[in-house]
Amino acid sequence: MLKSNEKLEKTEKNHNNTVLIRHFSLPAGLTCPSAGACKQWCYAQLGHFCYQNVRKSLDEAYKLSLSDSFIELMTTEINLLQLKNPNKKVYIRIHASGDFYNAAYAEKWRTIINNCPNVNFYCYTKSVSIVKAINWPTNMRIVYSFGGIDDHLIVDSDIQAHVVGEYDQPSDYNHDWQNGNQDDLTVYKTDRIYLNGHGARKKKIKVAV
Repeated sequence: MLKSNEKLEKTEKNHNNTVLIRHFSLPAGLTCPSAGACKQWCYAQLGHFCYQNVRKSLDEAYKLSLSDSFIELMTTEINLLQLKNPNKKVYIRIHASGDFYNAAYAEKWRTIINNCPNVNFYCYTKSVSIVKAINWPTNMRIVYSFGGIDDHLIVDSDIQAHVVGEYDQPSDYNHDWQNGNQDDLTVYKTDRIYLNGHGARKKKIKVAV
């Protein structure tokens, strides 16, 4: 169920193909219990996410995530991916679309990550209350993304992300913030990330930082 996409492929090239990145994703909306203002510009509700084959694939991933075999299947697939690519650093992005929809599902990922200690995992999440209740392994990097109903739980010490409108300029942000649109592994370079909006690009979303 692990897949690639255009951005991940571009990131791999940016790193001279020394890294391998795959993602596991779920249907947006259905699995986003803490969605808030982000519903206005959710990129995962547009574009290729609307294609029937993509929607079917995401639905199948959701059904798999509910199953008792999810942990075993994902652990096997991830470890096999690393085994086949011994000369590359392997990264798994949890959710290019969708989110941690409940605590039981998040706990499944905690177990999977523990089972794959030599693989790097990362995610953007608005399910702050769910995610913060779990003791995650050190090979998991969590970015808390503003725009949900749990924004008040995000603190200064957290890795943070804002999604902004396409008319915002880098000059709107201080030097601590880096643009994560070109390289998905920006999450490992900074604790402050901004991303250009995909969905409601014509609607400027101004964020104070």
